[in-house]
Amino acid sequence: MAQKLRFEKFANRWSSHGFKRGKWFRMRCPFHGDRTPCLDMDMGSGGFHCFGCEAKGFIVKLIQRIEHVSEDQAWSMLDE
Repeated sequence: MAQKLRFEKFANRWSSHGFKRGKWFRMRCPFHGDRTPCLDMDMGSGGFHCFGCEAKGFIVKLIQRIEHVSEDQAWSMLDE
């Protein structure tokens, strides 16, 4: 449960146009200019997938790419 809340904290921080859909959070993809929410983040597992540019992985990879930090820094940010 605590992990899910941490994932949601980042999803809300990155996207003011996001919304929950069951265990998923859909938001605009930060990696391309699409104006519609097309990136799904699984709040249970922390996985993500963009249906526009096909970016996918675990939330740590997403944190690294958006925040421009190392993997260790991304894990630290997730643990805060």
